[in-house]
Amino acid sequence: PLTGGEPPATKLNGTDYSDVAFTKRAVALISSHDFSSAPMFLFVALSNPHTPMQAPPDSGATTPDDVYSAMVSNVDVSVGSIVDALNKAKAMDNTLLVFTSDNGAAIGRPGSNSPFRGAKYSNWEGGVRVPAFLAGGFLPNTTRGQSLDGMISMADWYATLAGLAGTKVDNSGPSKSDSIDQWNYIVGKSKWSHRKEMVHSHVLSPGKPAEGALRFDRWKLLLGPQAMAGLYGYSLVAADSNLNECGDTPCLFDIDEDPTESKNIASKKPDVVQNLLRRFEEISEEYHVSHIEGLYDTDNCCATWGKAGGFVTPWK
Repeated sequence: PLTGGEPPATKLNGTDYSDVAFTKRAVALISSHDFSSAPMFLFVALSNPHTPMQAPPDSGATTPDDVYSAMVSNVDVSVGSIVDALNKAKAMDNTLLVFTSDNGAAIGRPGSNSPFRGAKYSNWEGGVRVPAFLAGGFLPNTTRGQSLDGMISMADWYATLAGLAGTKVDNSGPSKSDSIDQWNYIVGKSKWSHRKEMVHSHVLSPGKPAEGALRFDRWKLLLGPQAMAGLYGYSLVAADSNLNECGDTPCLFDIDEDPTESKNIASKKPDVVQNLLRRFEEISEEYHVSHIEGLYDTDNCCATWGKAGGFVTPWK
């Protein structure tokens, strides 16, 4: 929790720039932790450079580009402060630091998904392929400085970190976790990523054809109208940003050979399209569990959120 007590931290409203407050709390947790007696898992979800586009008050930034740059620079400061705290606590030598984004840059704001197609909210590579890096003394020296191009999902950090911590993935929920332990691939004990399949989107609406995106090995299938099909390169504001593709017939791309998704080869690979369509249908129950679909617990969730001052919290 941001304050060390029960969230939400309403008393901090108006007291600091949000990422500065998050960073201060992270540094305080690190500084007060006894690493000799217990390990530590720290998840720091910085707001920058997400909307609202607001630079730190002391940055002097006024133009949209300057504001964005100041927000990105503030991320650097936050990461640097956390690393400094780990070094002061003499914990960096046994730390695995994971830095990752969650989606591509959005339309209408600074940022770039070049050379990939699409943007945030889309199933194109520009929306779903993001940068990530690992650091820290826990990372073997033989792994440092290398680049991996195998498929890894953000969901895989769950199983990977659980494995390193000596625990197991919790599969007690209504749908089994598809998180995969990728540590052996990351450190070079395995030549290939353990992930062969990734579901980018799986949408089923009553009375409408299925929509979504499924990746299997080198192949990527796109079903239904795919927005932002006209977006390429550094400019994320384009007259054809609303151009859709794949609405009439599925699209198929070879991501290994064509990561910019410029060549739809569905007509040349009908067997691959049919296999992926079958697989898309097979996993429907996993992504739309029949015994919980349509069930709502509105009264309990609203009551719980009401007690939390209108903030979203877990409920039963």
